[in-house]
Amino acid sequence: MGNTTEVIKAIRTELAEQDRSYAWLARETGVPYKRILGELKHRTQRLTLETVCEVANTLGMDLAAIIAFASKPEAVAA
Repeated sequence: MGNTTEVIKAIRTELAEQDRSYAWLARETGVPYKRILGELKHRTQRLTLETVCEVANTLGMDLAAIIAFASKPEAVAA
């Protein structure tokens, strides 16, 4: 799914801007809290497209823009 590091960075930035927590995100998305932590915070689990879709929808983010941003050559090189 492109550069997951950049996708995670975009999600974390949006969470911070909205002053939301991982617990809030888990409640609102229905994605288990441990999975949110494993995929987005601790990065101990592989980031899934399902999680990205749920999170993007909940945070009001444009999924296509997130994926396009993460696929840019400069994002991959960083």
